[in-house]
Amino acid sequence: MQREGGQATVTIDFWSDKNGPQETRTLQARSRTLLQRQDLTVSGFELTRGSVTCDDEKVFADSDPDIPERGLFHGVQRWTAWLEESQ
Repeated sequence: MQREGGQATVTIDFWSDKNGPQETRTLQARSRTLLQRQDLTVSGFELTRGSVTCDDEKVFADSDPDIPERGLFHGVQRWTAWLEESQ
C-alpha cells in the first residue's frame, strides 16, 4: 500500500544461463528500454508521468546449488515511481 505522494519500488531479478555476465546485462538493457520513463498502470493510483526510473542496477557472480561447477550471474534492478491516489 502507498500513500498519496508516495514512492513505489519494484525489484527485478535476472539470472544468466551462460557462464558470464553478458546475458544478464543484455536482459537488464532490454528491461531499461521497455520501462524507463513509461507510464504504467497501478490499480487505485496514478503515476506521476515519466517518473518510472531505474535507480540501481547490479550484476554479480552467484552459485548454482544444483551444479556447483557451473557459474551463474545474478542481476538486480531497483525501479521507483511517484504515486498519487486516484480521484
